[in-house]
Amino acid sequence: MLSVGDEPAFVDVVVDGLRRNEDRFDVLETTNPHEGIEYIEAEAIDCVVSAYELPDMDGIEFLDTVRETYPELPFVLFAGDGSAATARNAFLAGATDYLQKEALRDTSTSLSDRIMDAIDRGDRTGRRSQRSHERDHRTALFDNSPDPIIEIEFDGETPIITDVNAAFEETFGFDTADTVGQPVREVVVPEAEGAEHERLKRQVFERNSVETDVRRETTRGIREFHLRVMPIDIGDVSDGAYAWYTDITERTERERVLGELHDVTRKFARASSSEEIATLAVEAGRDILKLPYTHFYKLTDNGQKLTPMAATPEMDDRFGDLPSFDRGDGLLWKARAAGTIQRYDDVQAEDDLASNLPIRGAIIAPVGDFGVLGSASPVPAEFNAFDRELASILITQMEAALEAVQRRESLRVHEQELERQNERLDEFASVVAHDLRNPLNVATGRVELVQAESDSDHLDVIDRALDRMDALIDQTLTLAQSGQVIGETESVDLSTLSEQCWRNVETTDATLRTENAPVIDADPERLQHLFENLYRNAIEHGSDDVTVRVMRL
Repeated sequence: MLSVGDEPAFVDVVVDGLRRNEDRFDVLETTNPHEGIEYIEAEAIDCVVSAYELPDMDGIEFLDTVRETYPELPFVLFAGDGSAATARNAFLAGATDYLQKEALRDTSTSLSDRIMDAIDRGDRTGRRSQRSHERDHRTALFDNSPDPIIEIEFDGETPIITDVNAAFEETFGFDTADTVGQPVREVVVPEAEGAEHERLKRQVFERNSVETDVRRETTRGIREFHLRVMPIDIGDVSDGAYAWYTDITERTERERVLGELHDVTRKFARASSSEEIATLAVEAGRDILKLPYTHFYKLTDNGQKLTPMAATPEMDDRFGDLPSFDRGDGLLWKARAAGTIQRYDDVQAEDDLASNLPIRGAIIAPVGDFGVLGSASPVPAEFNAFDRELASILITQMEAALEAVQRRESLRVHEQELERQNERLDEFASVVAHDLRNPLNVATGRVELVQAESDSDHLDVIDRALDRMDALIDQTLTLAQSGQVIGETESVDLSTLSEQCWRNVETTDATLRTENAPVIDADPERLQHLFENLYRNAIEHGSDDVTVRVMRL
C-alpha cells in the first residue's frame, strides 16, 4: 500500500493505524505526490491512500494523474473539510472510497476495513466486466453524493429512470417507488420545458455529455438546477446515463434580485427630485425585499419631526393617511437613534415595542440626514444574511442619490441667486452709467465751447480726462453686464503705457520713473485702469512728492 500525505504526521497516523489492525500491510510512505507516482510505476501497489491537501497539487489532481495510467488501481482519498463538493469531485474523478480525516483517529478496525474493502473491490474490478465496474462506482456515488442523481436507461429513444439516490428523494420530494420505471419527462420535466428536454435527450442518446441549467418539477414547485449528464458507454452503444442535479434556485433568485436592485440604483442616478427617489425606494422595498408595507419618512422641522413622503399602495390601503412623528416617538425614531438598520422577525414579539401594531416582520433603517425607510409585512419574517445585504445596499444607494439631488438643488439655487445678483448689478451699472454721463456730457460740451474761444494747454488735459472718464464708464458697464474680462490681450509696452496713464492722473509734485520696463501680454484698457488706480493710491496714501517706479523685477 502507498500512503501519500500532506505532512509526515498524516503518513505516520495511517501507517500506525493499519499496522495496529492489519499486520499483513506493507506500507510505502511519502509526502510528495510526484514521488508517489514513481512508487506506483516501480512497485506493485495494491492501494493508494492519499490526503486531499498535497504539495504542488491537490488530492483530486493526484487521483486524475494516477487514473490516466492506472484506471483500476484502488484509491482512497482523505479530506479535512469534508465538503459535499470535494466528495462529489472525488467520486467523479474515480476515487474508490472517500473519508474525512476524522477517520484517522479511529482506533478500531473500521479504517483498515475500508481500505481492505477498496483493495478487494479493485481485485474484483480486474475480473469483472466494464458494466459491473460502472455499477460499483455508481453505488458509491449514489451513497456519498449530496446532489440528487438519477440513473437512466433508454427504452428505444425514451429515457427511463432506473434508480435514484436519497438526495433526489429529499430534494425533489418524489419517492423511489413512484419514480423508478417512469420516463424522465413524466416525473421531473415541466410541460413548458418539453422542447428543451427533447433536445437534451437527443444529445445524450447520441452519446454526448450535457451540462446546462434547467428548470425541473419538484413537490415544492418548479426549481432551478444545474444539470450534468454523462452517458454510460457499453461497447459501441449507449444505453443509459447518469444525471446529476445541483439545486441553484437560491443562487438564481439572488442573481435576479441583485439585477433588479442594480436597475433601481440606475434609476436613482437619473432621478431629479427627492420625491422621485423616495418613490423608487418604497417600490424596491416592496418588490425586492418582499415587504408590502414600505414607506419613507423625511426629517422636517429642523430634525425634530418625521413626516411621510412616500408609501406603497398596500401601505396606503392598510393604514390610510400616515401620521407624522415627533422626535423620540415610535419605531422610526428608534432606528434613527440606533443609527443602524433594525430588523425584526416579529415586531409583536419585542418586549419593549407596542404589541398592537398591525405589522410583524420589519426592516427599518435611517437614511443619512434625510429620514427613515421602513419596510414591513403583515406576517412574521425570517430575515437571512442576504436580506440584510439587500437592505444595506438599498439604503446606501438611496442615501447617495438623495445627496446628489441635494447638491444639484443647492447648485441650482445658488445659480438662481447669482442670476438675480447679476440682474441687480446690471440695473445698478446702467443707472450709474446714465447718471455719470449726464454731467460728463455737460462738461464735455463746455470744454468744446471754451476751446473755441481760447487756446490753453489745460483744456487739452481736461479733454483727455473727460474722454478717459467716458471710456471707464463704458468699460464698467460692460464688465457689470458680462462679468468677464474686457477685450483681447496683446503686447503692451509698460514704459509707454505707464507714462500715458501718468498724464491722466493729478500727480502734483510726484515723480514717475520707468526703468527697463518690459513688454507684457495684457488687455490694454484694463491695464491702464489698473495703473491709474495704483498711481492715485500712491499719491493719496504717500506724499505729494512721492516717486513711483515702473521697472522689471
